[in-house]
Amino acid sequence: MTDPNSLAYNLIAYAARNGTSYDLVVVGAEGGRRSVLLPSTWVSDPVNGCEYVYPDWSRDAANLVALSRCHAGTSYVWAIIIVPLERPLDNYAIFDPGGYTLPRWARQRDALVFHTSGGSFTLELQADASGIYSASGPATRVNADFTYPAWSADDSMLVGTGVYKYDFASTVTTFLYNGAEPDWRR
Repeated sequence: MTDPNSLAYNLIAYAARNGTSYDLVVVGAEGGRRSVLLPSTWVSDPVNGCEYVYPDWSRDAANLVALSRCHAGTSYVWAIIIVPLERPLDNYAIFDPGGYTLPRWARQRDALVFHTSGGSFTLELQADASGIYSASGPATRVNADFTYPAWSADDSMLVGTGVYKYDFASTVTTFLYNGAEPDWRR
């Protein structure tokens, strides 16, 4: 949905504080009433409850990718999830990053980039006829180990905290400047 007048184009997704955890929420760019897509169950269910953070839009604005963190007894289960905007409660996990990460959807294709304690990775996605995404193969480690990776406008490069740039064609990582949480201009 690239029409700037469409509802999905003018929505802002964010993690909204709900006590000591986070709901996944959207609100129109003009403000007004917000819609809770995924309410946190972190506090109400301290054994199996979940919270949702770090949303990022799919290239067609029909889905969000986000990170869920759920209680699993005395530890946590982390998952990169896909949240269909029209059916948010039908969200589903597509990858277990093994811990905290900030997933980002590519701008020109169906792929994710994220960082874990094991490095920075990309994950190619494919959608079935009903629009349900799955990984089209294993996550691929890139030759760049930086946090908060983000895609270039044409998906040919990544940038990450440091500020480092990674070029997929040359597989070269270049240090640019000291800094944190960079993002490419869209």
